[in-house]
Amino acid sequence: MDEVRYDRQLRLWGEEGQSSIARTSVCVLGSSALGTEILKSLVLAGVHSVCIVDSVFVQTPDLGQNFFLKESDIGRPRADATIEYLKELNPSVQCDSLLLSPTSLSNDDLSLLLQFHVVVGTNLPEEVATNISEFLFSRGVPFISARAYGLLGYIRIFVQEHTIVNNHEENALPDLR
Repeated sequence: MDEVRYDRQLRLWGEEGQSSIARTSVCVLGSSALGTEILKSLVLAGVHSVCIVDSVFVQTPDLGQNFFLKESDIGRPRADATIEYLKELNPSVQCDSLLLSPTSLSNDDLSLLLQFHVVVGTNLPEEVATNISEFLFSRGVPFISARAYGLLGYIRIFVQEHTIVNNHEENALPDLR
């Protein structure tokens, strides 16, 4: 583990927590500005791998919304262009893309999502997000649906009940009495 790169995180949740993050694979549906911001945070945190599912090609308006894209990216798949810049942030994270439309995934396409620990859908229509969440929920894969409206947004988390009991006192404050 790169202790210099992950110094802040190691101090926050310890080596065990960072190791857990480093084993996680995440799929993000959509490489819009919201999707890219989520991906940036995941890659900087040091997840094992990310995969972007998006079939959109970079257009001029994308340049004003997505800080990873440049004029030379116009005409390229947005997911591929985004991955190129994500790899620069953290070369140890495996980055892949699938050129599929997140809004029209077939059952076979949905089955591809089962290989990930978490799936994040960005700016998906409600009906699409509901279909994906039902598919993943019944198979035990957490799904997070996020949507942004300018400076406002929301997230919905679809996960089966999960209880964590932490009996480690490593972050307990000392008794100074």
